[in-house]
Parts: sequence; C-alpha cells; structure tokens
Amino acid sequence: MEENQLRKLPSMETILSNSEVKELYKLYPRNLVKEAVNDLLVKIRLDSKTNLRLDISLPSIIYEVQQFLSKKKIRKVLNGTGVLLHTNLGRSPLPMISCVKVLEVMSSYSNLEYNLFSGERGSRLEYIEYLITKLTGGESAFVVNNNAGAVLLVLSAFCQDKEVIVSRGELVEIGGSFRVPDIMMQSSAKLVEVGTTNITRLSDYAQAINEKTAALLKVHPSNFSIKGFTEQVDLKELTRLGREKNLITIEDLGSGLLKNYFKELLKPEPTVEDSLKAEVDLVLFSGDKLLGGPQCGIIIGKKHLIKRIEQHPLSRALRIDKMTVAALEAVLELYFDESRLLLESPLFRMLLMDISELRKRVGYILKKVKNKKYLETIEGVSTTGGGSLPDCAIPTILITVKKEGKTAEELSRYFRDSNPPLIGTINNDTFTIDLRTILETQDEELVTLLNGV
Repeated sequence: MEENQLRKLPSMETILSNSEVKELYKLYPRNLVKEAVNDLLVKIRLDSKTNLRLDISLPSIIYEVQQFLSKKKIRKVLNGTGVLLHTNLGRSPLPMISCVKVLEVMSSYSNLEYNLFSGERGSRLEYIEYLITKLTGGESAFVVNNNAGAVLLVLSAFCQDKEVIVSRGELVEIGGSFRVPDIMMQSSAKLVEVGTTNITRLSDYAQAINEKTAALLKVHPSNFSIKGFTEQVDLKELTRLGREKNLITIEDLGSGLLKNYFKELLKPEPTVEDSLKAEVDLVLFSGDKLLGGPQCGIIIGKKHLIKRIEQHPLSRALRIDKMTVAALEAVLELYFDESRLLLESPLFRMLLMDISELRKRVGYILKKVKNKKYLETIEGVSTTGGGSLPDCAIPTILITVKKEGKTAEELSRYFRDSNPPLIGTINNDTFTIDLRTILETQDEELVTLLNGV
C-alpha cells in the first residue's frame, strides 16, 4: 500500500466519534473500545507493507472492531452442530436451578468454608461429598477442577516414582492434545504398558507386577471404540488381582454416567455404579459430561485413600471455586428426584427427546419463518461428543439452509456473526442446523435468525 493511501486511514478521534462505535459504549467500557481501535490501526499499518489491497475505509474498520469485541469475549451461542457435549461450545448446559444457585452465591458472601453449626472453619466439599456418597454408595469423595487434574492428583498421591500398569489399548488422548501418558509423566509415575492395542489379558497385568508397582490403572476409552478381534480384562478380575497383590486399582471412567438411566440409548456405556460394585478403589470422572454438571473432576473411593488425596499439596492447587461448588450441589440434588432430573437437565432432555417431538418443534419453527424456500428438513443423527459414547447415533431432524448466490461457508459466517451466534455444520456444501442441540427455549431466537436470511 502506498504512503499517500495510508494517509487516508481514519484517525482515532474520527472512529471513536462515529455513531456505530458509540453504540459499542453501551456494551463495553469506552477505554476498552479505544484499545481495540488502536490495536486495529497498528495492525493495519503493519499489514500495509505487504497487503496492497487492504481495506482502510471507516465502515470496514468499524466492522472489524465490532467483530473483534463480540467474538473474543465468552457469550451465549446456539449449538446447531448436533454434538450434545461439544467441548468447544462449553460441553453440558447447566439446569436452570443450578444457574440460579450460582447467581445467589456469587452475588453475596457465602458459607463456603464456614460451618454454620459450630461457628468454625468448615469444608467446601462436605455437602458435595455427602450427596455423592449417598447417590453412588461410595465411601468418600473429593472434587478438583477437571478430570485431568483428578488423574494427576491421584497418581501424584499414590504413584510418585513408582510404576502404574495400564493396557496399551487404553492410552488415550482426551482432546486438546492432552494424553494419559503425558499426565502420568507430570505426576512422576512410571508408565508400564501391557497387552496390545486390541487384546489385553489379566495375565499381562499379573506378569508386569513387581516390587516397584503401585497401582493398576484402567482407562475407559470413552472417545473411541475398537471392534472386531478384541479382549479386555473384566473389572472385577482386575480389582481382585489388585487386592491379592496389595495394589490400588484406579479407573479413569471419564464420561461419568452415574447409572444407566437410558438402557437402550446408552447400553454400552460403563457407569460409576458398575465400577463401585466391582470394588474399584478410586473412580475418576468429569462433571461436565454425562453427569450434566459444571466442569470438575470427581474422585470416588475408599475413605482412607480419599483422606490421603485431601492432604496432598496438589489438592489445594486443583480445588474447585465457589461457583463450581454451588453449581455441582444443585445438579447432584436433582439426582435424588429422577423425574425432575430427566425434565430439568438440559443434557438429559436433549438425549431423551423423541424424534416426534423434534418434528413438532420444526413444524412450529417453519410456520413462523417467512422465507421457507431457503429451508429444507431432513432426518439425520446427533452424537453425544465430549469424549463419550463414540458409537451412539441419535435420530434427529436437520434444517438445511440454501440461498442462491451464497455459499455454505458464507451462510455459516452470517450465522456466526448473528446475535446470538449460531454454530452449525457444512455437509455436502450445505449449511445444516441440528435441532436436537438447539435448546427448546431458543426456538424463537432460531426463528429470528432464519428470518434474517
């Protein structure tokens, strides 16, 4: 870009005094808008050295500032991807009762670590532990910031500089490039792989045990499945071997389904109930997957082992804050009334919604959309995602959007730029919205967005 063209770049004062930019002051502090404008102007000057066709017009600059501010901060989106536990979109939505509890606790002081009976210091996890043990039958429980943190804490507490035996077929990557072997390395535990990718027998574990062995680790491969010529060790047999050899048995269950609430839909999924019945010493899982709660890592197990975990220095570094405590308490309380749970949990509502109900919803939506010629409905499948139920395909209704002169990518960009943003998928050059993962309370917002096409 030539120097005389760069002189046409609008000044900071011109941009900040623009009426559209002034509208941003209702949403963001003026000084924050000013910083965003300044950063953009600096970027334009740097890019001008290599980009001959750089758009430096006032409308373009205003648009870039608006997009930067709206897309950078966390905000509500409509999930039309068909992935119920979408990691990039925040995994499980919380029940409204949980959100209300968080707001109540966060807008005031709370008895987070204060015992109202004794008037002395208390534990932030006392009530959560009570709820978890009553729901699962486990002896004790502890909660940290996420499941990777739970694995790190448990291995650090019991297996530091010692060996942990795990099947080669269970050395999973859990997303975001985090791998079980890497977490084990950070805990200073030594990984001992046994068996093969598809077959691991009890004898493989038994032969690997020596005086340096501290634990037997089982990892549920919740984000993939291996079929065909396979063999896995029965959990009861593994825990029996652990007891015989005086070793701790640990199961990283991951997805965290407490018990099988959906026998047909989730038939292959192991549950926390199954693991505790098999007498696993420590069971670890996420709170924001099939539990339908906030992000956290839950550890259930033998009381004397949980006591050691509580006393480990890492437990404080990985502890949950008051927002998570409040949200998790409210979610766990719902589990004591199964009818309310299935009704009020957004995750369970989406999982269990019959396709006939989806057809009624799509009928209502199409009735209120003016330009129906751009839309078609077809049947498809939703997935749970979030590292859970890799083989679970749930029948759903898809809304496809086509408009002459607009590519699927352009339509996707339009919906991402909308308020609220709608995230869909592109299949066969067609922008697609899966209605199952659009919350029922968001149907009217979807209608507005579709009318805007």
